[in-house]
Amino acid sequence: MAVVGFRCLSPEEAYRVVDWRSVVFLTCLLPRSGVLVRTGAVEDVFSPLVALAGSPFTAFCYLYAVGVVLNQLVPSVAATVVLAPVALEASTRLAVSPASLAVAVVAATATTFATPLGNAVNLLVMAPAGYTVRDYLRVGLPLAAALYALGISLLPTLWPLRAP
Repeated sequence: MAVVGFRCLSPEEAYRVVDWRSVVFLTCLLPRSGVLVRTGAVEDVFSPLVALAGSPFTAFCYLYAVGVVLNQLVPSVAATVVLAPVALEASTRLAVSPASLAVAVVAATATTFATPLGNAVNLLVMAPAGYTVRDYLRVGLPLAAALYALGISLLPTLWPLRAP
């Protein structure tokens, strides 16, 4: 809107440069996460894995890793909606602070760098900028890995895992 407001582009030009396939694709992804939660699919898939985690730190690392991977495939809001109930359930089962696992999910779902699918901005600028999926992978995978390492080392210190 600012680009049109400052007359950098006319409304017609702005409309033409939008990749409407991307807009429709992203719009269709968000309701899927709600369906996964409501049908119990999230619980069925992730409950056994939470039970295998064992320790609070392992559960924290697991949720963070799953969040990073899931966020490369679906928008961050959808990934957060899917993983938040898992984090709350894991915190109850492992007697862990819900805030620490919630922070793991939120931090993980903010690492949309390796693919254009997880972030509307990445998808919308891909075609006009001439980017390819390989461009996102080449830069995004190392960045996501670095943020994962930083997150699992720093966040449990800031949000202790043990419930108060």
